[in-house]
Amino acid sequence: MKIIKIFLASSVVEFQKERQELMAFVNRLNNICVKKGVYFELEICEGLSNAVAAKRKQNEYNEYIRNSEYFFLLFGRSAGTYTIEEYDVAMDQFKAKGAPKIYIYFKQLPQGEKEEKSVSDFRERIEKESEIVSGGFVCIEDVKRDLLKVLSQDARVNGVLTGQDGQAFWDGYLILS
Repeated sequence: MKIIKIFLASSVVEFQKERQELMAFVNRLNNICVKKGVYFELEICEGLSNAVAAKRKQNEYNEYIRNSEYFFLLFGRSAGTYTIEEYDVAMDQFKAKGAPKIYIYFKQLPQGEKEEKSVSDFRERIEKESEIVSGGFVCIEDVKRDLLKVLSQDARVNGVLTGQDGQAFWDGYLILS
């Protein structure tokens, strides 16, 4: 079984619903891919043990990030200290080992809402780092589509992604409407 590790970083409170939706989405994808010997292990903060750690709990998250092939990061109104730290860990690991591949998404906020300075500062920072490409999203379906594209291009997966009438199919199975 090929296990492909994915870490999803985001604001704990702001994106709780979206993390659960992505977890369910990856589970549906696994139902298709496990037959071919591929399993996507999506890790979100709720999925890791909340038991007391001998050292800082964040260190356990950071270690998972270091061992991931993909790192997805969602920003909305705010950018927390731990989320920025997770990005830094992923970027350091990428520079040292070439993985995880990093994907950053900024949510398009409703008209009249503004992102906090923490987000605009982070956006400015990554714009200065030329190897970083970020994207935007209106709803979590946008991130799901990108996730599908990324995973379908992974040679270990050998999955065929097709689209028809606004629907996405993975190896002939409807995966996203």
